[in-house]
Amino acid sequence: MNQEEYSKYFKILELTPDASLSEVRKAYLHLKELYSKESIVTLPVEHEISEELNEEILRQIEDAYLNLLSLYKEEDITTERDIKKIISDVIIFNGPALREVRERLSIDLRDVALVTKIQIQHLENIELEKYDSLPVDVYVRGYIASYAKYLSLDPKKVADDYMNEYSEWKKAQKKKSGDSRLPHIAVKRFFAKLGILGGMLLGLPFLGVLLAGLPVTRYLEFPPETRYVTHASFSWIAFIICGLFILAVVFPLLLKGILSGRQTKTGSAISSPFPWWGWLGILTGSIAWTLAWTRFPWFERFQPHTFTPLWLSLILVINALT
Repeated sequence: MNQEEYSKYFKILELTPDASLSEVRKAYLHLKELYSKESIVTLPVEHEISEELNEEILRQIEDAYLNLLSLYKEEDITTERDIKKIISDVIIFNGPALREVRERLSIDLRDVALVTKIQIQHLENIELEKYDSLPVDVYVRGYIASYAKYLSLDPKKVADDYMNEYSEWKKAQKKKSGDSRLPHIAVKRFFAKLGILGGMLLGLPFLGVLLAGLPVTRYLEFPPETRYVTHASFSWIAFIICGLFILAVVFPLLLKGILSGRQTKTGSAISSPFPWWGWLGILTGSIAWTLAWTRFPWFERFQPHTFTPLWLSLILVINALT
């Protein structure tokens, strides 16, 4: 092929004969994009160029590119057919896939930055998938689409693939950040609840004593006794009313525990059976409650201390139910 024919091909690509291989590739991709149907540049004159003429121009661009590549005697000449083969091998367009296509086309990243007006640092972060260094999502999608269009790839497909992986990474980072904070948050909440509960258990009784104008020292005795409290005489009416009230509150809980155990045995539910120590709490609570409300002469010396077994029994039952 003589020099005059090569000059013609350089002219088709709007280059001078001293253009480098990188400039040839850049001009080829630029003109293909310019005369494509999706090009914004040619949209205003779309009806002035017939479809046949547009296809002829694209054919000449492709022909000029192939012939000029042979001039540079490249061992690995990448044509549009090769690009399609590369694309067919790509399942998901991520950073490494974009870099592979670019390198197969022998395109320098600086040329991409020059044409697309995207900072080279952003393009490097896109290829290396340095997600934490990328700007906000809307800019990233725009950069990916422009980069894909420059490489003659489907902008929407490439942008969707890349942004899907980018979104998954952001979700993983958010979850990881949340998980790392969970123990710290749980500890803070535990101590906050402990402080509130301790303040109520210790503060409210003392507040009542102070408001009543009584001395505090007698209520600090250990073990606590009820000798400072004047009890009313025993009343069967009061006993029955309190008993019925307590039974109305406790019965649904007992019924739930019994049904839970039966359902587990028959396999009709996955609920855990009511544990043996829960029944022990019910038994000890019933005994302690009976002794606390009666006045047996032989139990008189233990009467002031019936609160502790009642409280422990309640803890066992509640834990068994939950």
